[in-house]
Amino acid sequence: MMSEYYYSAKESGFYFAADKEVYEAGKGWPKDAIPVSDEDYKTLFSGQQAGMVITAGRDGYPVLTERQAPTEKELQQQADSKKQSLMQEANTMISTLQDAADFAMATAEE
Repeated sequence: MMSEYYYSAKESGFYFAADKEVYEAGKGWPKDAIPVSDEDYKTLFSGQQAGMVITAGRDGYPVLTERQAPTEKELQQQADSKKQSLMQEANTMISTLQDAADFAMATAEE
């Protein structure tokens, strides 16, 4: 029985065998696509739903791996992004209140 699913390590993705002609007519079927059993396909996606990551093993066959913890640099970038977002939100609020004060439209609470 022919496998319904194929995996490309280079593209880091799965391909449905029934769509092969469509891929070949377009950007092409991945040269490294290898068949994946239906059982493995289901197991891989169940693992992904549970928080694991699908990656290529040494032989190119897809395997489940633990999600890597963010690096210190990635955490810093996330913090910087959050800071920028909060600063922009605060500036918008302050600007709105300042406009109300400038036009004598501010209430005592503002």
